[in-house]
Amino acid sequence: MFLIRPEPEYDESLESYIIRLAEENRFRVKKLFPHLAKLLQKQRGKLAGAMATDLSRFNLYHANTSSSKRYWALHQLSELCCKDRMPLLEMAVLKTSRRFGEKHTALFWKGLDIPRIFFRSESIPICPQCLKEKPYILVFWHISLVRACPKHQTLLIESCPQCGLAIDYIRHGELHTCPCGFELSTAVAKPANPKLVRLSEQVYGFKPESSDQDNLLFRKSTTEAVFGAVLWFKQWVEKESDSSPLVDDDFLLRCIEFFDDWPARLSSRLEKLAYEGLEYSERSMKETAFRSLFGALLKISRYLPDDRLASNEVLKTVFAFLDQIVFQEDHPYSEIAHTLLDSFEACVILGVSIKQLARLIEDGLLHPCKQLKDKEQVNPTTPLFRLKDVFVLWSVSFQSRHSNRNLYLSRW
Repeated sequence: MFLIRPEPEYDESLESYIIRLAEENRFRVKKLFPHLAKLLQKQRGKLAGAMATDLSRFNLYHANTSSSKRYWALHQLSELCCKDRMPLLEMAVLKTSRRFGEKHTALFWKGLDIPRIFFRSESIPICPQCLKEKPYILVFWHISLVRACPKHQTLLIESCPQCGLAIDYIRHGELHTCPCGFELSTAVAKPANPKLVRLSEQVYGFKPESSDQDNLLFRKSTTEAVFGAVLWFKQWVEKESDSSPLVDDDFLLRCIEFFDDWPARLSSRLEKLAYEGLEYSERSMKETAFRSLFGALLKISRYLPDDRLASNEVLKTVFAFLDQIVFQEDHPYSEIAHTLLDSFEACVILGVSIKQLARLIEDGLLHPCKQLKDKEQVNPTTPLFRLKDVFVLWSVSFQSRHSNRNLYLSRW
């Protein structure tokens, strides 16, 4: 069907390649999909309904429930349209069971897990100079943490300089021009803040010769760890709504500043919250929920990108703080060790699932502070477990090679 097959770029988006494929073969993108559907219907009738009808729904992660049928439809199209297998499946963005923070789902692309809240599906900004050098759209431009081009050190262009319309190559079906006719590669981009450039380098996976050890985001860590840290800042420090995908320059600069001199900023914030909790609480700490002092700190800190202290710097700092107030009897905030955790929070500290926690209760290894009736189900959101009891149980029985006290005690 396609006589001309352009070579895909490694970091090119699937939608960008489909547009280039259509252009090279003299198809209009909107007219391409009916042809693909007919071809699939003729050869593989059972999969015909799985094919998206427009470019904005073509990528695999757009499937409402399961991507499996759409995956096989794309696989069949790759074989039917070309003698040689097209690399469409490798370019696709997939769903994954991975989670970030308390409940954020993730997408998967070429070995990289991306929080879905950080993945743009419309209004994709571009770097004019990159577009001029090679006319294709990078997957990295879909990631909202990328505000600058690390190659040219300029801000990405979000709207057409001529008409002001938001740049959206998927909706418009054009890589090079705005619907008003303006050539996007000729736009003049502004110089970017070096910190935003550095953050983009981290997302791209560039490894600088020297890393900034004082800033958590700029250390030689995984891209997923950067995603996790920014998401944690968004949820716990800024307390933004989970449904708000807003990530702008000001937000990212505040985030970068917070992670300077790590972990001192978080430690001082935890101490401030502990002081205020003890100073202004009208209840005894034995009747106080841990989350009433620190919010959803433990739940949000769990998957950043995982719950192992060796790779989760935020959770490691939280554990170091808890270690102090639990094991140092003369610590000014030691009374907080008597606050109550709910089941989800206890699971974070112990590194177990809800079912495993229930088994610990049955076996008498963990005791709720409230007497449970026979066969009574524990409400996982009810504060029932003493922080001190849970943390000591972890220290005695649940430390591992990747999650143990030696990983953080040297810092204090």
